[in-house]
Amino acid sequence: MILDLLMQSRTEGFVVSRKLAALPELKGTPVVLITGVRKAFHLPFALEPDPKWLPVTKVLEKPLQDSRLLRAVADVIGDA
Repeated sequence: MILDLLMQSRTEGFVVSRKLAALPELKGTPVVLITGVRKAFHLPFALEPDPKWLPVTKVLEKPLQDSRLLRAVADVIGDA
């Protein structure tokens, strides 16, 4: 699954990632998060997957090249 972080609100992607992780039928589904939040809010740190705070498989920062996204998807599918 590919999920964006910033949707209608600044926190919606975090909320969605937690809701997805809590669904038994989606347990083990790899989630690649793509985000521009670091640049948009001048964060001095990168986001990383975290089981409670950000339960995703991989985080990619925008802008990103198609080839990088495709490699990330291939990587997480191989882990599934």
